[in-house]
Amino acid sequence: MRWHSGPARHEAGTPNLLGAVALAAVCEALDTADRDAIAARENALLTRLRRGVAAVPRVHELSLFGPDHPRVGIVSFAVEGLESATVAARLSSGYGIGVRDGLFCAHPLTRHLLRRAPATLPATAVRASLGLGTTAGDVDRLVAALAEIVGS
Repeated sequence: MRWHSGPARHEAGTPNLLGAVALAAVCEALDTADRDAIAARENALLTRLRRGVAAVPRVHELSLFGPDHPRVGIVSFAVEGLESATVAARLSSGYGIGVRDGLFCAHPLTRHLLRRAPATLPATAVRASLGLGTTAGDVDRLVAALAEIVGS
């Protein structure tokens, strides 16, 4: 028996071949995609999401930047009187909507944004992310679900 040296010595099992093939297929698809169209679609969905979140009482979007600053398809927010884990769990179990909750591996920044909010918010936040498969209907479902959760 001969041991590998370096990092290979600590690798167990087989490589993630399925993941590598899937990643190659995605890269190939994105290489031929109209990136301007993708960006425009994401911007339209992001605007829809931000407007929807802003219209729900007691929900506060967290951001360092002004409303016209360029962004990616992510909206972080917190709800007055509701812990982020509760909001995330209710979105998941009651509506089949996946979001992330917590401090997003950006603890100092998220805490700073929560303290800057115009209301007293919980110690953590919720983050909704848009992707290539996200539709306007998905955004509307999230906003409607959030309104129901906050209203109850």
